[in-house]
Amino acid sequence: MATFGTITADGDTSTVFCEGPFSFIASGTWGSGTFVVYIKSRDGTWKALTTDTALTSDATGQITYEVHGGHELKATLSGSSGASLNWEFYGKWLIER
Repeated sequence: MATFGTITADGDTSTVFCEGPFSFIASGTWGSGTFVVYIKSRDGTWKALTTDTALTSDATGQITYEVHGGHELKATLSGSSGASLNWEFYGKWLIER
């Protein structure tokens, strides 16, 4: 697992552990689609970190979040068609899972 990678079809990025503010960045050939960042809740289910913020098929994008405490994170690409994207979680306290 890593804090960065490539994704070419609908699915999840690697899971990372975060203990502070972070950004999620995606760039490359979208071919349509949307990335949504998810956080693992205490009951073990994945919840969208926000419902009104996502990266969509418009070239390079970045979303920054202010979280406190330790959390597992992932991003999910959906609705893609021919995607070839580089993604990265960027922050001071990220640990690959």
